[in-house]
Amino acid sequence: MQRCKNCLTKLKWKEVFFSILLGYKSIECNKCNAKYYLPYRYRLIFASIFTLPIFLADYIYKLYNTASFVISIFVMWFIIWPLIAPFFLRYHQKFYLTPNSF
Repeated sequence: MQRCKNCLTKLKWKEVFFSILLGYKSIECNKCNAKYYLPYRYRLIFASIFTLPIFLADYIYKLYNTASFVISIFVMWFIIWPLIAPFFLRYHQKFYLTPNSF
């Protein structure tokens, strides 16, 4: 799991998981209150891999010739991928320059 860049506290799997489920909500470090956001490239990667079985459905159906097998693959994928995605997604802090930050 990812660690906070300020205090090296691990971000919790539960927080990352619910952030994904709630539309990529920002995450706050429990120790130093640093805010982390999921960049758009990781959102795109998550969405592409999540929908991968939909694009491969015809190929899987032709390979096994059974709709129940294709449906079971869909169900397993749509359950498993969101559970393991928090280990692969990387949140980043946004830094804003203010006139007094120089």
